Amino acid sequence: MIIKHWCGEAAFKAMELLDTGNTITYGNPVPTKVPLGYRKGKAILFLLLMRILKPF
Repeated sequence: MIIKHWCGEAAFKAMELLDTGNTITYGNPVPTKVPLGYRKGKAILFLLLMRILKPF
């Protein structure tokens, strides 16, 4: 039971450090409008799929 408690504390501290680093680097998140349409050309999903099928 003590190990589980320690692991939980370590995970919480890790997330706290990651959040602090992200906030310092990028600032506090704010809602942003994004286009919901599409445009002609390659999409991120296509590039990701090609990376999975043909790594490096």
